[in-house]
Amino acid sequence: MSIDRHVVFAGAYGTENTGDDAPLLVMAEGLRRRHPDVRFRFTVLARRADPLIESAAAASFIPNPEYDSREAAAGKWFRGFNFGDDRADLARIDETIRDADLVVAGAGNVLIDLAFDLFRGPIPLLASYAFMADLHRTPLMLYGITAGPIKNPHARTLSAWIARSSAVATCRDEASAELLREIDQGLEIEVHPDPVLALVPASDTRFDAALAREGLTRESSRPRLAVAWRDLDFLGFDRCILIDALRALSEEYALLFIPQTTGPDGDDRELAQEIVASLGDAEVRAVTHRHSPEVLMRFYELAEVTLAARLHGAVFSTCSGTPVAALAYLPKVSSFMETVGLSASCVDIEDATAASLVAAVGRARQVDGARLASRTQRVGEAVSAYLEHASTLLRLDDRASPRPHHADRKNELRVGDSSGLFGTRWRSRSSPS
Repeated sequence: MSIDRHVVFAGAYGTENTGDDAPLLVMAEGLRRRHPDVRFRFTVLARRADPLIESAAAASFIPNPEYDSREAAAGKWFRGFNFGDDRADLARIDETIRDADLVVAGAGNVLIDLAFDLFRGPIPLLASYAFMADLHRTPLMLYGITAGPIKNPHARTLSAWIARSSAVATCRDEASAELLREIDQGLEIEVHPDPVLALVPASDTRFDAALAREGLTRESSRPRLAVAWRDLDFLGFDRCILIDALRALSEEYALLFIPQTTGPDGDDRELAQEIVASLGDAEVRAVTHRHSPEVLMRFYELAEVTLAARLHGAVFSTCSGTPVAALAYLPKVSSFMETVGLSASCVDIEDATAASLVAAVGRARQVDGARLASRTQRVGEAVSAYLEHASTLLRLDDRASPRPHHADRKNELRVGDSSGLFGTRWRSRSSPS
């Protein structure tokens, strides 16, 4: 007799950010490998459609309540939350969560209040999903999340409620767990490594095809420095620091820019073009196409060392056995570098100078790549804890759920209107009946 399970994923999907997309692939592929006899159906709540990741994860994407752009969102709450809005998409989300066996929220920066209002920003968005999950007795799992900064008092209260409402709450760094425990000392938070460490790299055949598409070869006449950078203007970081560092490093290395995000909310390829224009006659190449996470990871194999501000540029690089020097613009970066034993080549953004970045690259270059890959693999083995929790909440493992009442409630008799939170009387006239 076949077993069917429906999992809903809620995170920063549909933004073309490789670091946000990769955890979806890890969980989806991991569950399929762990339970080959189960027919899984994966639904992803996403800002935009994304055929590349939809195909890679064998999942269905449906619109979440976010607007497509900051301009469209100006002065508004989430779609469906404003007076006169069409609530068809919101009703579909509610019905999807109602009919699911598990909601997986994350991984990534889901509890952060850089943007926060009653129905604006990542925390209220996750709270709306948590409310629907609790209403419909569908267990919620916080999956390798990062928390912070959370300074707004209401955001802190709401974040604690979300964590309390979850059947399992996991963070990918100790600083996030400590912050949540500081907000509410009664919270049960587990810490496990970044789930992306368990991403299975693409085959040689697929990687060779990607190299041909980019016009790159595995060999290079000069050692390569991979650059995985992001725009840090919002933190007041002086880009000249990076440019001066790359000018100095280009005397020894050929530079290879690898974009971790390619979407309209921020395209690393555009940033790379701006930086390259300031580097004069340095030898520079850039990856210019979008690639699925398991393919993009392998581009770091081409380099001797990586300079990263992107967290998952650092993660992909260590998985490939390429040492990393990183700029810690948030605690999640320094936490990861400590986890894989590379704290010596991590520079805090407050202390960053061109000289300190160059020196960090030099220290990273001394790290043995094979040992780094082996150490990263050992750390990544702990990622299995995420799959164990998901399997338990899906009632696919024998051991008891850590909070059984959440899993048990799903099979209790439901009370009230089975049409969902947004029943017929709540839908707009243009919504489907």
